Amino acid sequence: MDIQNPYIRISENIEKQEDTISPRDYAFYHIDRFLLVAKKTKEYKVSCTVCKHGLSEMEKFSEEIGDLIGGTPAQKRQYEKQTDTWLKHLKKEHGYSIKGYISASYTFAAMVIGALVGWLFAYFINPGYLRISVPVGWFVGTAAGRIIGMRKEKELLVNNKLL
Repeated sequence: MDIQNPYIRISENIEKQEDTISPRDYAFYHIDRFLLVAKKTKEYKVSCTVCKHGLSEMEKFSEEIGDLIGGTPAQKRQYEKQTDTWLKHLKKEHGYSIKGYISASYTFAAMVIGALVGWLFAYFINPGYLRISVPVGWFVGTAAGRIIGMRKEKELLVNNKLL
């Protein structure tokens, strides 16, 4: 066992508990994302005190991850709350993002804006175009938001900032 690499100890702890974690729970509780957050946190442990402290917490946390996921609802909430705390730190302080989050956000915002612009176009130009302009605005907004969101995610992927 490598004393210098807590990420390896975390992944070994999770591997030891694989028989207690069902495949459905493994996917539902994003254990793979937990491992990725631990790996990214390891990269910043030298320069960030929160990451250094969080990595030691993750190591202790990984020892009981099977019990937390398979336990009571309060234990499951504790797991979700703690992993969200680490993920929010990576997002806020180090600029990481979850795959699909930015594209979904941009798509939704542009969809609403596109429908609103279509409605305003019909309202001020000719109210008879309302049935056509709102769906067209919605569609154009959705397409534009998806394209812009995917570009932003691709940019994050190139910079290795996408989880």
